Amino acid sequence: MTASSPSPELALIALLVAVDNALFAGVVLPWTDAQHKRRVIQTAGAALAVVQTLCVAGIGSLFGHGLFRAAAALILALMAARTVAGPPGFRTPWSHTREVARVLIYTLLGNLDNLLWLGSALRHQYVWLALYSVATVPVFVVVAIFLSDQCQRHRWVLWAGAGFMAWAAARLCLDLNWIPQGKREQALAVGVQGLIGAAILVVGWGWGWWRRHRSRVC
Repeated sequence: MTASSPSPELALIALLVAVDNALFAGVVLPWTDAQHKRRVIQTAGAALAVVQTLCVAGIGSLFGHGLFRAAAALILALMAARTVAGPPGFRTPWSHTREVARVLIYTLLGNLDNLLWLGSALRHQYVWLALYSVATVPVFVVVAIFLSDQCQRHRWVLWAGAGFMAWAAARLCLDLNWIPQGKREQALAVGVQGLIGAAILVVGWGWGWWRRHRSRVC
C-alpha cells in the first residue's frame, strides 16, 4: 500500500477515536440546555478534527515529558471529581468559546493513548488523516449529544463516564517516572490503578456532598 492510497486501518482507528472523543465530550456537558449543548459539541467536533490532525504526529514526543503527563493526570482527576460532584447550585454561564475550549482540552487529554495509537498507524498519510478526521465529525456530534442527554437522565451513566476519566488519570499517574518500571508493572497487576481511580471518585463524591450540605446551611 502506497502512502497516497487510503488505509482501512487508519479509517477504522479514526472512527474509534471519534467515538471515544464523544464519550468524554458527552460527560463534560450534561447540565447545559439542549441548544447551547448542540452548538458547543458541533464546534468542538470541528475543532477536534483540526487539532487531532495537527497534534497526532508530535504527541509521542510531548507525552514523553513527565511534567506534561503530570499536568494531564491532574486535569483529568479534577474533571472526574467535578463530574461526580454534580452540577453546582449556581453557576455563571460560560461563553461559547470557553465551553468549546473546555471540551477540547478534556477530550484530548482523556484520549492521549488513542492519539498515540492513531499516530502509530499514520505512516505519513496526513491527507487521509485529515479527511478521516473531518468525515467522523458527524459521528462525534451524534454520540456526544446522545451520551450527554443520557448523563442528564441517568446518574449511573455520569458515574461511568467519570470512572473512565479517573481510570485514565490513574494510568497517567502510574506512567510517571516516580515508580520504577518493574514495580510499575506489579502495581498494575495488583490493581493500584483501580484504587487510585476509586480514590478520585470518592473525593468527587465528598466534594459534591460538602457543596450540597453547605448550600442547605446557607
